[in-house]
Amino acid sequence: MSAKVVIALLAGVFVSSLATAQESQLQYVNEIHINPGKTAEFEAANANRNARMAKAGVAFATRVTVSDGLPAVYRSLTPGLANSAALVTRQEQLD
Repeated sequence: MSAKVVIALLAGVFVSSLATAQESQLQYVNEIHINPGKTAEFEAANANRNARMAKAGVAFATRVTVSDGLPAVYRSLTPGLANSAALVTRQEQLD
């Protein structure tokens, strides 16, 4: 192969890897501050909601973290939303 062909192939591989590597950066973040003494009640309601989501086949994954301290802060993150319409679809699936 000539040097021009090799360079063209490498450039094509690089450009195609850039195109496939780009994923949506849109994410939905929700922070909920729980009053002291209400954590167990909130966690029970959250478990019920998660069961409803699983039963309904909600297509959006969510990561939840909890901070230690008072008040407890639950932070949920839904990554990889394609656009704002996906956020509306997510909300419709949760309702």
